[in-house]
Amino acid sequence: MDVDTCIRENIVWQKLPEDIRVLLGNSQREYDKLVLEYSIKNQLRYKGNLGECFNCGFILS
Repeated sequence: MDVDTCIRENIVWQKLPEDIRVLLGNSQREYDKLVLEYSIKNQLRYKGNLGECFNCGFILS
């Protein structure tokens, strides 16, 4: 299992496999960043996806 698969399957940080956490340096912030990037790249609708957890108050450049 890779990070993209975890995001696609809506796996929250608390339920993320240990090997994936280690790959991310045990950083929930890094995982959250990847969730947001993945959601934007794949134009996921936030409702029902992990991206729904974010309140985007900034502009991405």
